[in-house]
Amino acid sequence: MDFEYDDDVEENDVAHYAEFIKLHPFTDEQIRNVLRELVSGEEPIVPHDMFAFTFRDSDINDTRITRLCKSLSNHIFRIQFLDGLTFVIRLSSEHSYEEEIAIINAVAGVGVEVPRNYFSHPQGIEIGRNSYFAMLQEHISGKDFEFAVKHGLITTGEKEVILEEMG
Repeated sequence: MDFEYDDDVEENDVAHYAEFIKLHPFTDEQIRNVLRELVSGEEPIVPHDMFAFTFRDSDINDTRITRLCKSLSNHIFRIQFLDGLTFVIRLSSEHSYEEEIAIINAVAGVGVEVPRNYFSHPQGIEIGRNSYFAMLQEHISGKDFEFAVKHGLITTGEKEVILEEMG
C-alpha cells in the first residue's frame, strides 16, 4: 500500500502519522473488501447517488490502494482502477458520515466543488478487531474545503452563501 502525507504534514510530522497508521493498520485486501461491501448495495448500505457500479471482482483485485492521511478522525484511501477510474473510501471508528453527507449535499448547489457520495455504511464494517463506519466517494484531486477555508482560498461572501444554503 502506498502512503501519501498531504495537507496536514505542515502541522504534524511524519513520525506522528507513522504512529497513527501503526495503531490502525489496514491491508490492501481489507480495503478492497470494504469496497466490495459498499458497491454491493445490500442492506444496511445507504445509496446516496445513483451510479451504476458494474465492477468485476478481478477489477477490484487489480486496484491500486493509496492511503491519504489528511485527518486524524478519518482513514482515507484512494482506490484507483486500471482504467483510471478513481474513488475514495473513508473509514471512521468514531462517527458515521450522515451529518457530513447532509452538509456536502447542502453546499453542492452553491458552486462549491464537492465529491459525490455514492454509498455509506451507517452501522459499521468489521475490520480486524475494530468496527468502522464507511463511505465511498468520488475522488476530486486538489485541496479540500477545509484546506481552502484554513488558507483563505474561500472568501467570506462564499462562506456566507454556503452557510445560508446549509440552513
